[in-house]
Amino acid sequence: MRCGLRPVNLKALLWIPALWALGFDWYAGRLSFTPAYLAVPIAAYLGQRYGRRALWLVGLGGLPLLPPLESYAFVSLASALDVYAVALVVCALAADERPLAERVPRFGLPLLAVALAALPWTISFYGFELGGVRIGVVFGFTAMLWFLLFLFGWSAFPARQAVAALALAAAAGIGLDTIVPEVRRHLLWAYRLDSPAAFLMGMAYFAAGRLWATMLRTRASPLPPRYAYALVLFVAVVAALGYTANRAAFNAIGFEGHILPRWSYLVGAPLGLPLAGLLGGLLLGRRGIAVAVLAVPVFWTLDAFTLSGFRLPLGEFAAQLHQPLAVLAFGLLGLAMRGRALGTEGRLYVARIWVGSKKIGVRALRPRDGYA
Repeated sequence: MRCGLRPVNLKALLWIPALWALGFDWYAGRLSFTPAYLAVPIAAYLGQRYGRRALWLVGLGGLPLLPPLESYAFVSLASALDVYAVALVVCALAADERPLAERVPRFGLPLLAVALAALPWTISFYGFELGGVRIGVVFGFTAMLWFLLFLFGWSAFPARQAVAALALAAAAGIGLDTIVPEVRRHLLWAYRLDSPAAFLMGMAYFAAGRLWATMLRTRASPLPPRYAYALVLFVAVVAALGYTANRAAFNAIGFEGHILPRWSYLVGAPLGLPLAGLLGGLLLGRRGIAVAVLAVPVFWTLDAFTLSGFRLPLGEFAAQLHQPLAVLAFGLLGLAMRGRALGTEGRLYVARIWVGSKKIGVRALRPRDGYA
């Protein structure tokens, strides 16, 4: 088979059904595996290995991420348009043969304003039930927002302007959540940049882009090891300790869990764990990846402890099985980026590990487990 004038071997074609498998989320009681975000590191790997030819592999392989959300008992479609778009852009960046210094994106404040106004939205329409199958329509763009913030950091966009813009957007999101309820019987709409945790995670993605740019410019690690470990663990805490512990802590001091205000979510930001892995690989290499991966089961245990009312034995235990794999895969991506920046690595091999992640929760349909 040919793409243009260049042959594509059978081994490359096998990536298409492998990518198709990422379009399904799996649930078994308190265990879940939602692998949609595996498409991003796989796309980076394919772009580096096959060049521009990989774009049609990712384009075809990612098609199952596009249909409306359908769920049946223990399985559902991912409905992850934003992941599909990010995977294609990442593939194109990895396939670009120009020097990295020539690929630096150039963005301005108007684009950041538009992105903060449009991309944090998640909208879900509950459709209908057909037998045991529930069908609805989901639009979410949060993954595109985090990726764009990373690109803004890479582009050396002024940090003060980025912090101010993110702070204003987060304040508006918190205010909007207070004024306008987000849930209807058949409709959910929410502005996901609506908590201190989401603000901190947005800043972390921007900072990751700045650190990557610094490494490319200086050909050296931008942070001493102790600060790098602190940053990786901070991102992991904001992301992984997350929603459950945050909610339990405020319940313990007298807040009712079902009416917690968004300003109270100090930890628990979506898509934070992949960044923890990416930073671990980028700043610290294999040891940083190991620290980020090992943090996941520790936080699982802490969440179980909070669900059990801060008492032993642990009566309730839930695990998102994709989380350690996600950290590992994005960590390997960060390791490959580190090698490119420092001139110590040739081939990008991150996508040999299958990784899952979370499509941002759409609770008008079935709630999905995730990184946060």
